[in-house]
Amino acid sequence: MWAAISSSLAPRCSTIPRALNQQRTADNTVTIISSDAIGRFPDPNIAEALQRAPGVGIERDQGEGRYINVRGAPSEWSAVSVDGIQIPSVDPNTRAVDLDTLPSDIVANLEVTKSLLPYQDADSIAGAVNITTRSPFDRRGFALTGMAGASYNQYGVIAESFHRRTLRLLDVGHARPRQ
Repeated sequence: MWAAISSSLAPRCSTIPRALNQQRTADNTVTIISSDAIGRFPDPNIAEALQRAPGVGIERDQGEGRYINVRGAPSEWSAVSVDGIQIPSVDPNTRAVDLDTLPSDIVANLEVTKSLLPYQDADSIAGAVNITTRSPFDRRGFALTGMAGASYNQYGVIAESFHRRTLRLLDVGHARPRQ
């Protein structure tokens, strides 16, 4: 059970129409997912958020999304960048980038390019994913974002005498002085 909390004292415009307009006017096949669309679902990481894009699948490890597959191709055939900077794989045996370590709360939008343009790097066969992170200057005033979750697990015969409970709470806030 996960719950996401977002609060802001300043008015907030929806970024979904802007993302759809960028997608419609693009010269190539691209899918853009805005932060508002990501925030509607309780996805804990980037891979889980990307599975909601058409043409993108994920590979799970221990029940959590780790790698992405664009257009059904292996995850090694996709390039991943954060704010335009290529992300290398941490595993020396594969080119696939682990996306389970990046939380979905830091994302301003996700751009999945399924057909590359001539000015883009040709280092991916299936497609390219660009993760644009949020900036503290995107909003005016005070903003508070948080995520809370709880789980209750029982382990076999020991369950009668031992119960494991987990509660995680993350509060992140930033403020910018008024000008």
